[in-house]
Amino acid sequence: MKFRKITFIIIVLFLVSLTINGALSLINDNNVKYVKYDINNKKKVDLINEMYDLKSKINEFYIYNISNEGKNLSKIELKEQGGVCNHWANYWVEKAKELGFNAEVKKFFVKKEIIVEGMPSIDVFHEFALINNNDAWCIASNNWITCREFIGGNV
Repeated sequence: MKFRKITFIIIVLFLVSLTINGALSLINDNNVKYVKYDINNKKKVDLINEMYDLKSKINEFYIYNISNEGKNLSKIELKEQGGVCNHWANYWVEKAKELGFNAEVKKFFVKKEIIVEGMPSIDVFHEFALINNNDAWCIASNNWITCREFIGGNV
């Protein structure tokens, strides 16, 4: 349990630091290459470039739509109507896996919130995608992404 709390605190601090540092306009460092080998095609795939290309494609149709919270949306419905963080996290994961990368959805508690006075509060969570290969990792949330190289090389 202590490890989960520490992991949660690290993730929250990381996301807060991104926001504080103006990370919503994240900079793509084209001088650094993050490489994944595509076993099927025997070619190198650049993790950073693939993820930023995906970000550009998502931004063409991205809509944040709170009214779709809790709904199961098809890809077409997501593109036409928009969705919330869990819809977009799942979309990132699906697309990253199609490109041959490791990817999973992560979820963390944000706060308790009272929606209607006099009613019990609800738990508010945020979901994002964690994408990686042996050389780098990315965090994708809604329509933004940041990627970093593993320190010390391959893991």
